[in-house]
Amino acid sequence: MRRIAALTGLFATMACAAAPETPEQAQARIDQESAAFKAAIKGIESRWELAYANNQPDSIAVLFAERAQILGPNSPVVTGRAAIAADEANQMKAYDFTLGITSEQAIANGPIGIERGSYGVTGKAKKTAPKGTPPTMADHGSYLIHWHLVNGTWQVADLAFTSSWTATPPKPAPTPVKRTTTRRR
Repeated sequence: MRRIAALTGLFATMACAAAPETPEQAQARIDQESAAFKAAIKGIESRWELAYANNQPDSIAVLFAERAQILGPNSPVVTGRAAIAADEANQMKAYDFTLGITSEQAIANGPIGIERGSYGVTGKAKKTAPKGTPPTMADHGSYLIHWHLVNGTWQVADLAFTSSWTATPPKPAPTPVKRTTTRRR
């Protein structure tokens, strides 16, 4: 008889544990997870801005998951942390950057987070910049980031962004004046 009572109690416990969340419970959990996510990415974005200001491409790359992708406009997809570090280092050869990130919406559900926002970046050409590099650059746009919670740390899995990049073009060379000569007879 004890066995039957124990088994009945076990099955009742399993049935309760398997009950799905109500929509209200799910929303409360997502709200709580999203609040924690927003706080975490705020700190990450501050580190991202600081890494840009200090020309630290490796510090930017570690914010990304090992197999992360950057999907930038009019450029090939950059895949993997090492490739992201190399791409960032290449950009930092030409300019000293100032980056500003504004998170506008962020939501998390378990280990997945989605964030939407805008950014602005300016750059001043370095003295060692490749020949022909415009002296300044400015860009702004929108972004969408797919985040993963990996071992307790939020990491960028995919970053897609728009760009309105403009450069201050070098001054054009003066147009040569074409002289015409007439012969006197």
